[in-house]
Order: sequence, then structure tokens, then C-alpha cells
Amino acid sequence: MGHYTQFHSTNFSADTVAHMTAVFEEVCAELGLKLNEDQLCEVVAQEIVKCADAGHHDPIYLQKRARTALRMPPTRWPANDEVPRSLSSEP
Repeated sequence: MGHYTQFHSTNFSADTVAHMTAVFEEVCAELGLKLNEDQLCEVVAQEIVKCADAGHHDPIYLQKRARTALRMPPTRWPANDEVPRSLSSEP
């Protein structure tokens, strides 16, 4: 229930809190996260609050940002920018 408290402890309107809560529940369910058990739910909640604090209250925007908050950074190639041989299409 801590994530919902985070939404209510802000200065958002009741409608915005309802949108934030719905987005939070939908994204966590979509990702297979268990509410109040999975620490990644906190990341989702924090991203939603961060976006809403910045003035973004559109549920579709909040969903997109919450989903991307959990993505891993791209793999970095070696400093010389060579593609590792195991990934190369050359024989």
C-alpha cells in the first residue's frame, strides 16, 4: 500500500491520483510484478510521481514512462567500437 500512499501524499488532484494509481496497477500487472512485494514496483511508482511532478498527467504518457523506467541500458561495445566476434555476421 506504500505506493498508493506516495501518490496521495502529493499535491495532485483526486482525478490525477486516480490516473496515477490505474497506471501503476496496469504497468505492474503487465510486467508480472506483485504489488507490495516486488521492489520494482517502487521504481514504477517513483517514475509516475516524477512525471506527474513535471506536469505530465496524461495516463498514456505515464504508462510509457513507467514501462521504460525498467528497461536495461543498451549494451556497450568495446572502446574500439568493434562488434564482438560472437555477434558478427562475418565468418
